[in-house]
Amino acid sequence: MPIDGTVLIAGAGIGGLALGCALQQAGISCEIFERAPALGSAGAGIVMQPSALLALRHLGLDAAVVGAGHELERGPSCWKRRPLSASCARIFKIGSRSRAGRVGA
Repeated sequence: MPIDGTVLIAGAGIGGLALGCALQQAGISCEIFERAPALGSAGAGIVMQPSALLALRHLGLDAAVVGAGHELERGPSCWKRRPLSASCARIFKIGSRSRAGRVGA
């Protein structure tokens, strides 16, 4: 169903901004509304799970997020008896094991 008009997005958080990018790439007009007077660092971190990075990859935004991120140094170190870094390397096809865990932003 074609969209006639402009899509209004409430909030310029990660979800609103990602949606805005996806709509723009699809050729759909959108406008993002944010109640904060300016966008800036909130002083908090965001953990990006592999599924979220896969979604960002479809928008062409994953490299920027990974580049700005830092390796998660605390928390579970394995899943299904495999190191998390190995799982991430397999999912994101990262060649270097030293960068494999560097998926948090």
